Amino acid sequence: MHEDAELSFPKLAKQERLTKARVSQMMQLALLSRKIQQHLKSLHDEKSIQFFSVRKRRRIAALPSQQQTQEFARLKETYASKDHRFGSR
Repeated sequence: MHEDAELSFPKLAKQERLTKARVSQMMQLALLSRKIQQHLKSLHDEKSIQFFSVRKRRRIAALPSQQQTQEFARLKETYASKDHRFGSR
């Protein structure tokens, strides 16, 4: 995408063999705060990656920056409590 400044969602979708809607969804993730993006990049185990799903990420990305931080903190707390609860079995 960096090579062609005129590359539009439809062109990118065709190039990557995705729907325009999927490209739009993925571009929304760029709206996540850097801190959240860094945390998500640090996830390596499948359980964590699945919990912080693209759907949840997109919902958070649609929020203003400060609300993103608050909502993501709540999401991490939920994960930690579920992880703790299920990890003891």
